[in-house]
Amino acid sequence: IAIGTGLAALVMLRRDTRRDDLLASLLLCVSILTSSMGLAFAAGGAVALLLRKPGMSIGLGAVARRLAVVAPPVAIFAVWWLIWGSDAESSLSLRNLVDSPEYVFNAYRTAASGLTGTFRIGGDLGTWVTAVTAVAVAAAVVVRVKRAGRVPAEMLVALAAALTFWGLAALNFNELRPYDQSRYQVPGAIFVLMV
Repeated sequence: IAIGTGLAALVMLRRDTRRDDLLASLLLCVSILTSSMGLAFAAGGAVALLLRKPGMSIGLGAVARRLAVVAPPVAIFAVWWLIWGSDAESSLSLRNLVDSPEYVFNAYRTAASGLTGTFRIGGDLGTWVTAVTAVAVAAAVVVRVKRAGRVPAEMLVALAAALTFWGLAALNFNELRPYDQSRYQVPGAIFVLMV
């Protein structure tokens, strides 16, 4: 539910109408109410709104309208966290912060390997092959951007969502939450495909 409503919200934000912005906000609320994964889609939505063309004017009203799209879902999460989430067991640590770039790369590597089928190769060879595959996918994206002469807004939205998802997972990593668990694979693969 969180992935479907989060993706639908990002689609609605591309339409740039008040009605679709309201629907996007509601979809982001549902996404966050069903899983903290919704935060990644809220981050992607915020980037989509920041990159939106200003139209005739970018006055205070336009800025408030943009913020109003992502404010309710983020507020819902904040209230939940203050009431219930702050009491939950957390693995947040300085060590996880320091190790987060490695975690994010490995999560990306695992998602890319799932999409390419290289995840079936075991041992050290498998680690090497999946790392090369991940770098090759990233290189293909860089070539695409270079040929286009600009970074597409949609790519920045996808990167914001992916990095938020993997970054938050990295910060709360423990032995029960490795990057290669299936619950991280599906959203990871979706984010790689979005980019």
